[in-house]
Amino acid sequence: MKIKKIGEIQKKPLSEVVKDTYADKNLREFKIVPEDRTKYFENQSNINSISGINNSSSKKIYYILGGILIFLIISATIYLQKMSNEESVNKKIIYSGKSEQDNKAEENEIKKNKQEINYEISKSDKVNQNSNEDIKPKIINGYYQVGNVFCTIETNRNAITLKWNKGSGYTKLKETVQGYDVVYKEYDSGGIECGYFYFENGFQSGNYYRSDGKIFKVKKIR
Repeated sequence: MKIKKIGEIQKKPLSEVVKDTYADKNLREFKIVPEDRTKYFENQSNINSISGINNSSSKKIYYILGGILIFLIISATIYLQKMSNEESVNKKIIYSGKSEQDNKAEENEIKKNKQEINYEISKSDKVNQNSNEDIKPKIINGYYQVGNVFCTIETNRNAITLKWNKGSGYTKLKETVQGYDVVYKEYDSGGIECGYFYFENGFQSGNYYRSDGKIFKVKKIR
């Protein structure tokens, strides 16, 4: 291969020098002619422009996909929150419904218990009343000393009767509440009050208050 001299290279224009092929292996990599260089830079510019377009398109696609993803996340969050609120409202409605039913059941149970208690009280009162009615006649029945005279008190279905040893006929006794005490008022056959008995110690003793104001001690003999 013929090697060109340096002087010959310098006499040639620069464009001609670039077109030449050098024999040196170290310079073979730079074997670029002006026309090729121009095309090279044009191609490089095209590549850069294409790369810029591709980068711009990639960014647009990225932003679009990101926006779609954010929209889907927000929509899903709103939907789940709505479903959660509806579920909580339904639970409250169910709970309140159960509470109303429980309250009604409790009220009915309380009313039922009150009715049962009142019934038992009424029943007990009737039993006590009947027993007291049975006991009182038996207790009040007897022979009494009133002052210096004596009388007999007996009971029947209609009334309590009193018969004095002195005199004739019967008078009636009527149980009456007077203040905090229970007294037995005496009425003659004409309905006129004669006086009243106040008993103590289970009809074993007491006083007799006559209508004229006199008071006599009462003692049960038998």
